[in-house]
Amino acid sequence: MDYKTRPEVMGAESAGPRLTMALFLRELAGRFLSVEQGWLRTARELTVDPGGMIKHYVQGQRKIYAHPFAYLVAGTALGIVIQKVIGFREKMTALARADTFESPLQMEFFNRFTELLFQNTLYIHLGILVPLALLLYLFFRKSGYNLAENFVFALYSGGQLALLGIVLIPIYMVLAPVAAAKGILHIGVAAAYSAYAARGFFGGSDVKIVIKTCIAYVMAFFIFLFVMAGVTAAYVLVVMVPTSTGQEWDLVTATDYEAVLVVEKLLVESAGDVNMTRHRTALHAAAENGNLEIADLLIEHGANVNLQDVHGRIPMFVALVAKHPKVALRLAEAQPDTSICTNEGSTLLMAALETEDFVLIQWALDHGVDVNALRPAEDHATALMIAAGDGNPDMVKMLLDHGASPDEVNHNGDTALELAKDQDVKELLRNCATVK
Repeated sequence: MDYKTRPEVMGAESAGPRLTMALFLRELAGRFLSVEQGWLRTARELTVDPGGMIKHYVQGQRKIYAHPFAYLVAGTALGIVIQKVIGFREKMTALARADTFESPLQMEFFNRFTELLFQNTLYIHLGILVPLALLLYLFFRKSGYNLAENFVFALYSGGQLALLGIVLIPIYMVLAPVAAAKGILHIGVAAAYSAYAARGFFGGSDVKIVIKTCIAYVMAFFIFLFVMAGVTAAYVLVVMVPTSTGQEWDLVTATDYEAVLVVEKLLVESAGDVNMTRHRTALHAAAENGNLEIADLLIEHGANVNLQDVHGRIPMFVALVAKHPKVALRLAEAQPDTSICTNEGSTLLMAALETEDFVLIQWALDHGVDVNALRPAEDHATALMIAAGDGNPDMVKMLLDHGASPDEVNHNGDTALELAKDQDVKELLRNCATVK
């Protein structure tokens, strides 16, 4: 029995033309942004009778339902927002510590793979749903549904599963330490719902439909994983391997990946010089990442807080510009040389101004940083010019109270007053000039 002669399809022409891919795309373009396309009705019927609802849609009753692709996008977007609010992604990825990997390349492969999975949720759904639609089309050829209609089934199922995934977030978080259990639950729920929807959509023997649909979903899921793994492996092999420093951990690389246990092991076994450099030291890496735990370990094992990276920056300078005040304060306790400037002539005081942290700014002023130092290699700016340009009157007053000169000029001949945009800052600088 073909599509036209099936009892449930006979007479459907009066409700609308048969769905084709061209018609599907036209409807998507015309109704994607409409908020009155039966969203709640679609969600309700996809919960109670998904197969029947999807059948009505492909038979022509499309105006009363949300467009399948728009429904998928909405469900995915809602899931992303909720995951972002509760920090779901961060909690999941944090459980896979770098310490569990035997080499940096393994860690890089994992990072790139999870990045693809977590940062491209809509693409993930489509990556599974496209092969699912094709497999359903092949498995249920006798049902008479064409590829576009099977694609609609897959999209609606995917959209509803995206919403269902929100409900399952607490369970995923409980199962997080056991990745296999989480994966099995995800596949199981998705396959079960797809089979439930397929029973009402395709018709026929319930057992055969359930088995075929579950097989189709599992196959589509693993096809997607295989493609993603291939893309990730290609990236790692083509991009990472040629520039890799090797297959073993070293102190800088372990700190880059924030592999605390690996850092501890290397320090205890003396497998790496605590001050080893690869354009920078491990302490620079910890400062840039804001990892206080690793910074503590390195300092306790004798890391030199005055070593400079290729840009002439000491670790505290790096922590300041990266705006990690806790790490910067820990490095300050180790008494770095405050006279060290970067290759461009920037001082610790200039870096502290970027944090807008008055404790750190006061520390720099109290520990001998030249308040009137110029950046000779860049713009001949002073700390006062930077603060004036930022428009922060409290910072400007603090610098003036510690002897900052408002008369210095930069490479364009401008003073701090001429660079200031905030009226309060201008008033402070004018008063200072008047007093002098």
